[in-house]
Amino acid sequence: MDTILGTPITWSMIEADLKKALSTSAIFGPAKKAETFGKGCSFLSKTILLTFDWQDDDSQKLPEKALLKVCQRQPQEERGTDIFDSSLLNDNELLLYTETVKALPPNFPIPRYYCGRLYSKELEAGYVLIEFVANASLCHLVHNVQFAGVLEVVGWLAEMAVYGIKKPEKLALAKTVDANDECLKDFTRLEISLARYDKMEAHFPDLKEDIDYFRVKTREVLKDFDTLQTLRDKISNVKLICHGDPWPPNLLWKRGANGNFHVFKFVDWQLFHIGTPCWDLTLFLFGCMAPEDYDRIPDAIRHYYDLINERVADKNPWDSFEQLLTEFKKTFGWLMLMLLPMNVGMLGSCMEALDEVDEARIAEYGRLLDAKMRRLSEETKKYLLKWY
Repeated sequence: MDTILGTPITWSMIEADLKKALSTSAIFGPAKKAETFGKGCSFLSKTILLTFDWQDDDSQKLPEKALLKVCQRQPQEERGTDIFDSSLLNDNELLLYTETVKALPPNFPIPRYYCGRLYSKELEAGYVLIEFVANASLCHLVHNVQFAGVLEVVGWLAEMAVYGIKKPEKLALAKTVDANDECLKDFTRLEISLARYDKMEAHFPDLKEDIDYFRVKTREVLKDFDTLQTLRDKISNVKLICHGDPWPPNLLWKRGANGNFHVFKFVDWQLFHIGTPCWDLTLFLFGCMAPEDYDRIPDAIRHYYDLINERVADKNPWDSFEQLLTEFKKTFGWLMLMLLPMNVGMLGSCMEALDEVDEARIAEYGRLLDAKMRRLSEETKKYLLKWY
């Protein structure tokens, strides 16, 4: 069977595209294989580890493995309530690797891109093939990144902003198919958003008062896409490249002997867009920090601001650290209003991703995730009360 793990993408496609990309006449041998990769992490696409078994190698250094990311149309019964457009997700990430990469700092840590195909209506699928990074570690919601590791990621986000500020001609090269906005439209379907809060209340009945407040604010802030767009434009007019979905599982990490996390690669660019960097800061910080460390979030924002100010003080989009912090808090409020209930029940996905079976460890992770959800609820309500 030529198709790869039940997707419409075939080995023949990959071989033809990869031979062209690498300028090689080598072919795949019979020992090639495909394995599911990234269990519990890939929510918007299917990720597959390919091993090639090159034959007739023409003495080039060819990759032994690569990661295949497939976006394909899912049957309604498998999609559930989500209406994310697979064609936009695929094509947006493909644009990042083929075009928008020119608008990123040359040393920005992203995987090597090999080849890909735009979404095909005939296949109802598209793909991106990138390098496989061996010995990378997964960081999920049940992990806490030490503050030095947090600042590493914040530093790279600042580097991305500085490059766009210093080189507007490069920023102008960024191309997107607005996949992020299409996903946002899913969150402005009130019946779906409110149903997610019903699930949250079932998990956290003692938070009913807060959840009722979130329902009220959902009806006000997320009542339709135009209302949300107006709000976003009112909060910020900063337009820089955003990764779009930099929560911890969408980064590859290295872990030191002491267990500390160090960022290695930024992956999963399906939702990249042009907008306020406070979007990326929110999505990263909420997921990676221990609940007891949330009081240090302003320190991380200060680090981001200082790095930009050191490099482009005369062009800093924010007049002061206080202005940036306010913009962050306002963005955090509405963005977490959308995302908070989606993290309910995430423990199962985390354990699948980590291949964790030890009951004591699972219970420990469950307590950590519970504490993180409660602190997130507290922070979200605080910002909503102040700004909304």
